[in-house]
Amino acid sequence: MEHVAEQPPRFKANTLWTLAALMAGFGVGMAANRWGWTWLDEPVSAAAPVGRLWCDALRLLAYPLVVCVLVRGLNIRDGRLSAGSMGAIAMGVFVVVLVVGGALALLLAPPLIEWLGVERGVLHAGVGGAIEPAAAGSSNWLFTILGGPLGPSIAGGNLIPILLVSIAFALAVRTLGESSRTTILRGVEAITGALFVLLGWLLAAAPVGVFILTLESGVSTGTVAAGAFAMYVMMLVVLLVLLNLLLYPLTGVAAGMSIVRYAVGIAPAQGVAAGTRSSLASLPAMLDSARRLGIPEGVAGFVLPMAVGIFKANRTVTGISKVLFLAHVYAVELSPATLTAYILMVMLLSFASPGTPSGGVMASTPALLAAGIPMEGIVLAYAVDAIPDVFKTLVNVTGDLSATAIVARWTRGRSSPAGEAP
Repeated sequence: MEHVAEQPPRFKANTLWTLAALMAGFGVGMAANRWGWTWLDEPVSAAAPVGRLWCDALRLLAYPLVVCVLVRGLNIRDGRLSAGSMGAIAMGVFVVVLVVGGALALLLAPPLIEWLGVERGVLHAGVGGAIEPAAAGSSNWLFTILGGPLGPSIAGGNLIPILLVSIAFALAVRTLGESSRTTILRGVEAITGALFVLLGWLLAAAPVGVFILTLESGVSTGTVAAGAFAMYVMMLVVLLVLLNLLLYPLTGVAAGMSIVRYAVGIAPAQGVAAGTRSSLASLPAMLDSARRLGIPEGVAGFVLPMAVGIFKANRTVTGISKVLFLAHVYAVELSPATLTAYILMVMLLSFASPGTPSGGVMASTPALLAAGIPMEGIVLAYAVDAIPDVFKTLVNVTGDLSATAIVARWTRGRSSPAGEAP
C-alpha cells in the first residue's frame, strides 16, 4: 500500500491483518518446503484457485475504476486548484518534487537491488508469471508503448489504451456545457462510489487472499520469496530516507531558507506523522510548523490542505522502486518506452486519485498491470508496504511543508525573511 493517510482505523486494522496473513503464509509455506510436509500439497492445490480468483477480481475492478478516477480527477474545478498564481506554483512544485523522487529511484533502485543480492527472475516460476512485453523495434515503436494493436492489447489485459481513451474522454467532458458536464460527473461519481464499495469488500478479504498466495509461494520457493520481499522493504526504506534528507537542501535553495531553521521548524509535525502514520492527522501540526517558519497564514491555509488532498511526495519513489523490483524478480522486461509510460501514469493517477480509503492502492495498480507485472506480485508488494508506511508519511509531510515554504517565497507572500523569526 502506497499511503494510508486518509484511511479510517478499520482499514488500517485490516492492513495489519493482511501483513499478519502474509507472514503466516510465508512461514507455513517455508516450513512445508523445508521439512517436506507433503500432506499440505492437496490443500494448497485446492486453495490456489481461490487466491487467483481474488487477484482476477482485483484486476477486473481496476478497469472501470481507473476510468472513473481519471474522468473525475481531470474534471475537478476546485477553488484550491484555480486560485491564480499560488495554485499554479504549488502544482509546479508538486511535479518537481515527484520528478526528483522519480530520478532518485531510477538512479539508485537498480544498484540497490543488485547490492542486496536479489536474483533476477527468482519468482518467475513461483507465484504468477511474467507477461511477455511487446516486440520492440523502431518500426513499431508506437505499438511497443501501447502493448500491441489496440484490440488484442486491451483483450490481453493492457491498460494503457484504456488510460489514453479515458484521458481523451475526460478532456472531452471538460468542453461540454455546465449542465451536461454536471450530469455526466454525477453519474461517474455514483459509479465510483459503488466501485469503491466493491473494492472495500475485496480488500476485506485481503488477509485470506494474501495467505493463500504466500502459502503457495512458500511451498514452491521456500525462503526465496520471503527473502526477496524483505529486500524490497529494505530498499524502499533506504530510498524514502534519502528522499526525505534530499528535501532539506532542496527547500533551503528554492525557498531561500536556512536548512537548520527548516529542520527545527518541521520536526514537531514529523513527530506527529511518525506517531499517527497519517498526513491528514498531521495537518494541524503542519500548520503550526508553517507559522514557526514565518509562512503567512494565507499561504499555509491554502497550500497545505491542497497538498494533503492531492500530493503524495513518496509516490514516484515507491511506484518506480516497486515496478523495478517486481520486474526484476518476475523477469519482466521493461523497455524505456514502457518505463516512461509507467512513470507518467503514476504521476497522473497520483493527482487524479480521489481522497478515498484505498484510493492510493488503485493509483499504482493499473500502471503496474500495464507494465506487465503479475497481479500476484502487486498484491504481495501491497501487503508488505505496511512496514515502511511510517517513512512514506514522513516523506509526505516533509514534502507538503517544503512545497508550502517554496510557494510562500515565490508568491512573495512572506511577512518576514525566511531565515528570520516571524
